[in-house]
Amino acid sequence: MKAAFWSCSFASCVVLTLGCSKPASNPPQTTFSYEKQVGIASLQGSNGGCFAIFNDSLQPGTKVVLADQPPANEQYDKPAVWEASIVERVTEVCDNHLSASHDSEGEVSWYTLRTSAPEWKGTSVQVAIIDPKEALVVRDEKVTGDIDGDGTAEFFRNCFSNEGVHYQVWTGVPLEGRGRWHWYYYAGYDLEYNCSEKEYFGPKSR
Repeated sequence: MKAAFWSCSFASCVVLTLGCSKPASNPPQTTFSYEKQVGIASLQGSNGGCFAIFNDSLQPGTKVVLADQPPANEQYDKPAVWEASIVERVTEVCDNHLSASHDSEGEVSWYTLRTSAPEWKGTSVQVAIIDPKEALVVRDEKVTGDIDGDGTAEFFRNCFSNEGVHYQVWTGVPLEGRGRWHWYYYAGYDLEYNCSEKEYFGPKSR
């Protein structure tokens, strides 16, 4: 906005112009996308693995947070939070068991990962998050954190179908809160079925 002031004499009029600076605008708020920022990772060696997600624009070096939440009846593995980074995008499937989730109509993209741990300890498959709004922590034997920034913490859960595992993210208490993300991992062998009807939610929230 500009204000003009006129100073006149018999010979001429001089325009004095004063500029007013605009207030700085706040940067746009980014919305968390469960489809674009949450995927599934399979650790295949001491410090590397495969990452599947419905996002084809992730760059090498992008940080990935791994939520390692073992099944409720697991006695040996403990919940943990790990970090990894993307090595590169690959054109071929790097793990055939990471089948595309049936909750999305997009095309899955594949990346190789490098973990921060010199020797991986934990379950071989984890939920993988890109740029969560809040850091994940382990509290009361559960991995949790407000990953989408809506003020309510998310929790992670998995259950067994006949031949695979359903991995899920819930806002609020699993099976009581809101189901936000779901991915099916094909094991290829018989498992002890323990999924409830509530754990077959969909489609994914975007």
